[in-house]
Amino acid sequence: MKTIFFILLFTPSLFTIEVQAQSNEKSITESKQLRQENKIDEAMKIINQVLEKDSLNTDAIVVKASLFFRLEKYQDAYNIYTKGLNSQPNNSILLSQRGILLAQLGNYELAENDLESAENGLKINQEIPKDCKSYQVIGTLAGYLNHNKKSYKYLKKAMNCNPNNSEVYINLSATCFDLDKTDEGLEYLIKASQFDPDNYMILGNLGFAYQKKGEFKLAIDYFSKALVLKPNEPQAIGNIAFNQYKLGKLTIALENINKSIDLKPENAYSYRTRALIYLEMGEKENACDDIQTAINKDYTKLFGNEAEEFKDLNCK
Repeated sequence: MKTIFFILLFTPSLFTIEVQAQSNEKSITESKQLRQENKIDEAMKIINQVLEKDSLNTDAIVVKASLFFRLEKYQDAYNIYTKGLNSQPNNSILLSQRGILLAQLGNYELAENDLESAENGLKINQEIPKDCKSYQVIGTLAGYLNHNKKSYKYLKKAMNCNPNNSEVYINLSATCFDLDKTDEGLEYLIKASQFDPDNYMILGNLGFAYQKKGEFKLAIDYFSKALVLKPNEPQAIGNIAFNQYKLGKLTIALENINKSIDLKPENAYSYRTRALIYLEMGEKENACDDIQTAINKDYTKLFGNEAEEFKDLNCK
């Protein structure tokens, strides 16, 4: 066991702690920027240096896990969260981030467990500086799991806590759309665009907002702008296809939804869109095959009961 003298001898001054914290924050920011530029090896080297100095740094753990995710090393990403939680079992940020990872990988039951633990951790840890970020990630995880009212509650807290965070506005707008608060969601997206006008997610969600409002041509314009920033992004292509279907442009809609499915065959929503197109084209058998595929790919869990209702109405 360490003696009191040993601990005092090696305890840095408050000034040293502040300088180290600033250094770590700078390194974490640099690693995030390198990640954005897809320079994963360089980003990993820097974040490992941070963790060598401060193995419990929550932000660094999250960044390292995100780098593993980019490399499709999902088990490593899960392990880095779990290692951090072994030392900080009530860390609501790490619990929520691990839950988001699990939800992205389709492990919804385990993600639900992490959501519950994150909420409990927030009650245990009443440190206000951490709460802002905790509200954000808990709200984001709740949104992934379709707990939309809970997501809305936490993301509103995050917005009030930090009104200049565009990511919060983006996620809050998505939750608003799921709650049929379309106009409110659109307001949040407009606020987000003031901070980050060339953000792919903001442009894509603006497209979705106008889609929800039935302004399909305007929706296509925004999804197309998003594609300029991220060409061949399957979700944007799929959303363009849906809006083309709503405008009755079935041939080009089918062409685009096929492209979206080729790029991301696991996306249940795209099969539901193609089912709608096939049904409108009179190809009922193909429509029913696609709606069953959507259901098999967890459409109901992810998006609601529309696929089941489509099947009951059209595929008996």
